[in-house]
Amino acid sequence: MGGAFFLQSAFIWGVFFVCMKLLEQWWGQALYAVLDRINVDISLGHVRWRTTALNYFFQHVGLRYAAWWRAWFNVGVAVGAVAMVGSLALLVVNLTWMLGSLWKDYGSIASIDPSELMIITPVVPGINVPSNQLWHLMVALVVSGVIHEAGHALAAASERVRVQSCGMFVTYIYPGAFVDLAEDGLARLDPAALLRIYSAGAWHNTVLAVGSVILLTTMHIWAAPLYTFSAQGPYPTHSLLITL
Repeated sequence: MGGAFFLQSAFIWGVFFVCMKLLEQWWGQALYAVLDRINVDISLGHVRWRTTALNYFFQHVGLRYAAWWRAWFNVGVAVGAVAMVGSLALLVVNLTWMLGSLWKDYGSIASIDPSELMIITPVVPGINVPSNQLWHLMVALVVSGVIHEAGHALAAASERVRVQSCGMFVTYIYPGAFVDLAEDGLARLDPAALLRIYSAGAWHNTVLAVGSVILLTTMHIWAAPLYTFSAQGPYPTHSLLITL
């Protein structure tokens, strides 16, 4: 299943790239002129779109509430420091269980099934993510990427660092977002300000994850007017939802 998925993805990218080369032969430099006008860059396995339309928004909101943003991202720096230590511990424990699965005949770990105690499991489309759930993963990646980069942009703007552009990209099967910050602005900042900017993305993802868990665990409360919850899962109670 996994091999077939990656082969299909490679085939789609191959067809796309061949089509772009044919268009290049037919249109010549006119094709690149059109792509430049819409701020799209295309290479093998990679498509990127950028815009400056949100520059004013980030600069305005970041500077207007600069004191609040600095306090907010200071919390992010503290949480990031704690999470970094915790993440390292998780990686060490996860590696221990993985090694235990290779050497089951040695030590007390032999009586434990490491696969049942894995803390970190890579999410690989086509391997442990069914193809019919791929869009859920893609939407989650896009949302988390946008919120991540918005954190960097707002943190930078609050430190008077110019946001030059932002945008979206797809690399092979991975969708994401990016923000381009002025290097000269970053170069003049002190270490504390740089920490706020660099940790802002992960901090926003942490808040997003915690908020998502809260929404999921309280769904039986806030979704109660529309759904009836049972051991089999939610069932729509509103006639319109049932019709849909």
